[in-house]
Amino acid sequence: GPALAEHGLALENMGDVQAQTIAGAASTATHGTGITLGSVANQVVAWEWIDGTGEVHTHHRGDPVTDELGNALHVSLGMLGIFTKLTIKVVELYGLRETNQRLEFEQGLASFHDMTHNHRHMEWFLFPGTNKLQQKTLSVIPPKAMKQGQKIKDQFQSLFMLNGAFYLLSELARFQPKLTKKVSQISASSIPNTFREGYSYQVFPTPRGVRFNETEYFIKLSDFEACITEINNILLANNKNSHFPIEVRTHKGETGILSPTQGEDCAVLSFHVYKGMDCEPLFDWVYDYMKQWQGRPHWGKVNKLSATELRELYPQMERFLEIRRQYDPDNVFMNTWLEQKFLS
Repeated sequence: GPALAEHGLALENMGDVQAQTIAGAASTATHGTGITLGSVANQVVAWEWIDGTGEVHTHHRGDPVTDELGNALHVSLGMLGIFTKLTIKVVELYGLRETNQRLEFEQGLASFHDMTHNHRHMEWFLFPGTNKLQQKTLSVIPPKAMKQGQKIKDQFQSLFMLNGAFYLLSELARFQPKLTKKVSQISASSIPNTFREGYSYQVFPTPRGVRFNETEYFIKLSDFEACITEINNILLANNKNSHFPIEVRTHKGETGILSPTQGEDCAVLSFHVYKGMDCEPLFDWVYDYMKQWQGRPHWGKVNKLSATELRELYPQMERFLEIRRQYDPDNVFMNTWLEQKFLS
């Protein structure tokens, strides 16, 4: 952020976690939110990499319809080699205005379509078993630095509220799982209605001091209303010992062979379980539930799908593997996890 800002530039989009490496974020299609915006991978316009034989290659992204190699590199999970240089598309420096508010589920759902298309970025945090959500919108404003008072306020909220208080509540849920619904209710009721402005790189990130495991699925945007309504109703009846909010974002379709969007605009649903708590019951349920929506997991998070299931969801998988073999014929860059997902 600051390095680009010195030259009057910025990344087109970012997620709310900024600790990743550029290579890792691009290789796994790490993303933010915004129905007109894609992932970090989508911002890459050229790659330089060393393949499994030690040879150095370069490739510039071409026509997404005909550029097979570019579509393979788009999300490669490191299987084509080690990236040594990535050329990223940037934009002119811009500011963001962030607004947060607490809503009943029905309120949020009724305005979801309009909010998604009327703001550059919009996301939800749906608290399991409460029928309440936090709605966050980001809109573009002229570039302006975040005020020092806002930075101090952010640090206070991060230390004492978002991470301090939530950490204590999460520890309570870990020691007394039967209290997870109560913890979720307390968290939902504590959502502040906030407003903040600054350079985009100052507004995008959210400190994550409370650790968790996460699984995330991409579904067709057209299926979102039916899917999230059913999820909310199921968790109202049984929150499955989950107190972390479900994060809901939107994502523009991308043409990468392994892109979880598979070319369609998507809603992205992220499910979290606090560290030290058993994540298997919730994640197993999500894995089974998402089958009816043809949900595709994020490559950088918990992914329970088998190689057979992945082939059904990624029709061009075999072509990707053919390209992979050209650049890594001896499987230098394959590990146990990749072999299970792609070579089994």
